[in-house]
Amino acid sequence: MSGGMGLSQERSTNADDLRAKENLWAGLITFLLVFSFWISFSSFCVTFYRDDNVIATGPLIVDAARQVKSGRFPWHTSLVGGGGGTPLVSIMQPGVLNPFSLIPALVLEHDPETMTNVVVSLHLALFALGGWFLAATLGAPAWARLVTGFSLGFSGCFSIQAGNWACNFLPYAFLPWTAAGAVRLIDATATREVVLAHIVTGFAVLCMFYSGGPTATFYSALVVFFCLVSRIVSAPVTWSLLARRFGLQAVLCLVIVVPLLWQASAVYEYYGRRHEAVKWVQFSVPLQAYLGLLFPQTYAVWQHFGTKMLLTNFMLFCGGVPAWFALVGFVRRPDLLKQAGMVVLLAGVGLFVLVLSPASFGLSDFFAETPVLTLFKWPFRGVPAFHVLLVVIFVRLTKELHFPRSHGAGMLLVAACLVMSVYSVTNEFQLTRGADLTTSSFATNRIHDDQETWKRSTIDRLRSGGYLMNVSQRQVRGIFWEKPRLFFAGNLGAQYKVPTVHRFLMGSQSPAYEQLGMHYMGQTGDFEAVKAFLSASLQAPPPAEPRWENGIGPKDLTELAQKTFVSSVVVEAALKEPVEYFRTSPAWEQVEARDTAWLFIRKGY
Repeated sequence: MSGGMGLSQERSTNADDLRAKENLWAGLITFLLVFSFWISFSSFCVTFYRDDNVIATGPLIVDAARQVKSGRFPWHTSLVGGGGGTPLVSIMQPGVLNPFSLIPALVLEHDPETMTNVVVSLHLALFALGGWFLAATLGAPAWARLVTGFSLGFSGCFSIQAGNWACNFLPYAFLPWTAAGAVRLIDATATREVVLAHIVTGFAVLCMFYSGGPTATFYSALVVFFCLVSRIVSAPVTWSLLARRFGLQAVLCLVIVVPLLWQASAVYEYYGRRHEAVKWVQFSVPLQAYLGLLFPQTYAVWQHFGTKMLLTNFMLFCGGVPAWFALVGFVRRPDLLKQAGMVVLLAGVGLFVLVLSPASFGLSDFFAETPVLTLFKWPFRGVPAFHVLLVVIFVRLTKELHFPRSHGAGMLLVAACLVMSVYSVTNEFQLTRGADLTTSSFATNRIHDDQETWKRSTIDRLRSGGYLMNVSQRQVRGIFWEKPRLFFAGNLGAQYKVPTVHRFLMGSQSPAYEQLGMHYMGQTGDFEAVKAFLSASLQAPPPAEPRWENGIGPKDLTELAQKTFVSSVVVEAALKEPVEYFRTSPAWEQVEARDTAWLFIRKGY
């Protein structure tokens, strides 16, 4: 009798081991398929090396990698900021400490396009694998884990917008990992499981905070909150357990974000700035765009930079299967709408619709004026977080409905998810190839080829001198794309070797310095301030690399000028007075002139 029981237990253990190995392979295959697709797509169809990835994010990641390679910790970058540099780790925007960005940059620093394609493709694959892990943590069947992974890995908003604002979307790759780790902290029973949950959650939080701007973190926090509350109201949990486990995790997360705390108030002040309702209107998700969850080839009218465009609803696409499954599931079992855990998740969906689409509800002014809510500007950037909440609902439904009942039927849904995803991406690409800017979301991301149009000899001279300074107008609706974009937002030039004066002198935000009165100097028409800055700046390269007195940044414009050698100036052609000033000055020589910009270099350099 005992021998039979022992044999039965051994068979059960072997079966569990086999299932564990199968699940591990399924997760690995999800990761590899998504990565292979996006690295191939970005290499041969639509590159991720566009827009801000060219002029801002990519250069700073490369500079951080080069500092690490030389044995230095990348606290500052000397490529942007004038003499003394700009804080690199603590400005929250480029995300240089995320190992999944830093390691590719270490290997591919001399090939910025391939590096960017690898970084974005890798994060899309991590988003997919994280979805698979989250579904597994929530107890989903094998086929639902695959659907969840592929749905996130082919997320329309992430894949489109990471091609121009990678720093605002890469953090989402770690949202499902954070949510899964947080849920596991509640459900874990063995000490080993608790420790592992702490490690996963802590590492995911670290990668999230240090992989890009804080906007994604704001939206991600909402998703984690609703997932935890849904779990808490679904099954008994003691408050003492929550206090012990999440108290320790809170301390760990606080240690992780210490380098960001010195400017937390400035970040809140910038991202939570009031009176910017226009940003809520221009990037609000139209209600008809939510059809993309079911029919990605439908259309909606979007408003970007004051221009209305008819775009496909692929931006909202998330695999197709989760949305259809939820729709059919709730029709078949409306009683599920009354379950406490589901009510919490659906409340989260409702809140996200309001936050993502404030213009459709007349709430733009309300959001723009209300403290804390002001943090969620640029509404469409929260779509990947919305997708994670959607797949959590999908996973919960698969457990409640026990459908499909056969493994084969489940794999058909996996195949349907893959087919819909690949078809939707390739359809979007076909529209892009036709240069139809009124329909393709991919086509709205510009490839700035300015560095190919400036003479190679000019770029070489800029690299060998001091800092480049930009003198231009503020962004004007309708002519933004005609500006000298290479230098407009502080691009570091081909191969990232042209240092520029502080980005906030050129209109690109550095919130920690706004309180110093530096924002937009040189871009407001105050040319007297530009001349004063140049007069106070160094007239020759300093003998040694300058450092800020407080070790963080300049206390004012005077210190900035006194430690900065400006050897070149790019002036927007529309600004007649600055163009004439530099053209007639004996200290400067014109090296290039075009319809959009004039470039001057200090004589002798």
